[in-house]
Amino acid sequence: MRINSLYISSFGGIKNLKLDFEDNFNIVYGDNENGKSTVMAFIKMMFYGNEKGGSNLSKNIRKKYTPWDGSQMAGSIDFEYFGKKYRIEREFRSSNSTDKVTLVDLDLGTREVVGADIGKKFLGLSAAAFERSVFIGEPR
Repeated sequence: MRINSLYISSFGGIKNLKLDFEDNFNIVYGDNENGKSTVMAFIKMMFYGNEKGGSNLSKNIRKKYTPWDGSQMAGSIDFEYFGKKYRIEREFRSSNSTDKVTLVDLDLGTREVVGADIGKKFLGLSAAAFERSVFIGEPR
């Protein structure tokens, strides 16, 4: 699987951000407090939603990344999987079960509502395995 681009409509302090990725290896870098961890959390949440974190803000990324301006948390990721092009569109609501997650087959132009943890299908990893294998976050 290869992520081609992402679009953050609204997530934490980020609004209307489009990132295009190149072939091979990409690095997201920048000064502290410029949104690197927010982008990585967005990618994880797009594929997996979030695990139950309770009321503790540091453990509940859905609450942590609620848009600062009160807008709807949402975005999309375009990716390739075995030569086919797809888009995941997600509107984050109060929980994984209430999120609206749509898988778009960009080759065929079809759309289908899918489960909140679509990452298992395309990545073959649980959310915890994803975070341990491809996510480099700040120490807690």
